[in-house]
Amino acid sequence: QAPTQQRLISGVAAVDLFEKRLGQMDKALEVLGGLHRAGLSTLPVRERLAAIAARARSWSEATAMLEELMGERASAEGRIAAARLAMAIWRDELREPTKARKAVSKLLEEAPTDGEAIDLVLSLGTGEPWVEKLLAASRGALVLALSAGKLDPESVSRLARIARKVDDAPLVQA
Repeated sequence: QAPTQQRLISGVAAVDLFEKRLGQMDKALEVLGGLHRAGLSTLPVRERLAAIAARARSWSEATAMLEELMGERASAEGRIAAARLAMAIWRDELREPTKARKAVSKLLEEAPTDGEAIDLVLSLGTGEPWVEKLLAASRGALVLALSAGKLDPESVSRLARIARKVDDAPLVQA
């Protein structure tokens, strides 16, 4: 029955207590999750929820929150960092790289020549329209970057792998 702001402040204080004084990440995560589900979370609360979920190794909550944050953060660098972390959790911790679709799509939207994201997409099977779309966008961005004069061997290699994946023999040859 308490006012919204008071409930939010009390919840954050409880999180501080659980996290910093008692070292109970699971309890801190539970309180933050409750605030979020009750519609009381703010951007800083969601940031903290993602961080505590990752520290508590609650990967599903961490990825869900990071996928929210990658659309909410004000700077491109912040959105890229959230997308990269979500993608890495899907790939490395949960070992389900195909579920990183949302994160890798956002990452390549913000940074179309990102090597880590391109490598993940290349590791997936073709035939999926979203994979084809991401590869096409990355191919175009890499061609532009390389034609601007900076011949980076890693970028050339990635472009060749993309060309092979989409059966673009002339580009592979070039």
